[in-house]
Amino acid sequence: MVSPQGAITLTGSMQEERAVHTSTFLPNGKVLVTGGFDSQEDFKNSAELFDPVINKFSYTGNMHGKRAGHSAVLLNNGMVLIVGGTVGNVDQYSKVAELYDPETGEFTLSGTMQVPRMSCSATLLSDGRVLVAGGLIGNDPTTSVEIYDPETGTFKPGGNMKTINGTNNALLLKSGKVLLIGSNLAGELYDPKTETSVPLPTVSNQPVKHKYAATLLSNNRLLITGGSDNRDWNGKFATAVIYDLEKNKWTPAENMHVPRFKHMNATVLLENGNVLVAGGAEFAELYDATTGHFIEIPGSFHKILQYTTATRLHDNRVLITGGYETNIICTKEAWVYQSPVVN
Repeated sequence: MVSPQGAITLTGSMQEERAVHTSTFLPNGKVLVTGGFDSQEDFKNSAELFDPVINKFSYTGNMHGKRAGHSAVLLNNGMVLIVGGTVGNVDQYSKVAELYDPETGEFTLSGTMQVPRMSCSATLLSDGRVLVAGGLIGNDPTTSVEIYDPETGTFKPGGNMKTINGTNNALLLKSGKVLLIGSNLAGELYDPKTETSVPLPTVSNQPVKHKYAATLLSNNRLLITGGSDNRDWNGKFATAVIYDLEKNKWTPAENMHVPRFKHMNATVLLENGNVLVAGGAEFAELYDATTGHFIEIPGSFHKILQYTTATRLHDNRVLITGGYETNIICTKEAWVYQSPVVN
């Protein structure tokens, strides 16, 4: 019997240890895991598939290039677009895009970005195109935006962000606009039709924050969890804040049980409207969207996991893969969060 808040259990191992990788849910129910690096900081072009029916990982085709810190997005045609990332050195970033075809299990090259970048966002737009925003070019943050057209396999400039430099979170809204949030919670609304953006109000008395997680709630609000200041590991936050899109207002939320950061791809909106926060600590937490409370989830990773990924499956579960510990020791372990059954 599953507890009211669900539970975390170990579900085996990936074929390889990896962190700073991507995990993408496919239409056939499997999860595509790509790239990242291992404990020796060897960058990977390998990819593997998780089958939720047998709870096993198996290799699939290799990417054409090694990548970590890249982005992956599922297109309307069922293929997965892979963009950006570092190829093995802090000043060697990729601008070559690839497509993964679940039918063949193979990657093919598909266009070249205007600039090489890592830690960028990639968002599927309402019209089927993909918005690629921000990230790092070399060691410098960028405000540049470009748009990928799957019909032509090409990228074109899409303007520039006004208030955000570098790494950002991007979330598609029902209006078709994209909510972009950067460091210090500076944000803006990007309109793909006009390729322009409007700045959002800033959070008062908010310290510089980066490497936090942003999750769009079902009630038209945005949940921001954790992050760190310029002290990195020594400046982690347990705080959370809420942005109300309708009221155009930020408000503090209840604190998490522990500080977390580098968990940007490890939060998931569940079917019941709650949010699983799975990275940056030895255990996961559940944000109850009705009460506003954070609840510790039974089960442990037995290590503080940074740059892990969490991917919602079709059967009320969430797959959690990889990541690294404080000393950059990567893992190939994987876990499953079993959510309570929705009545």
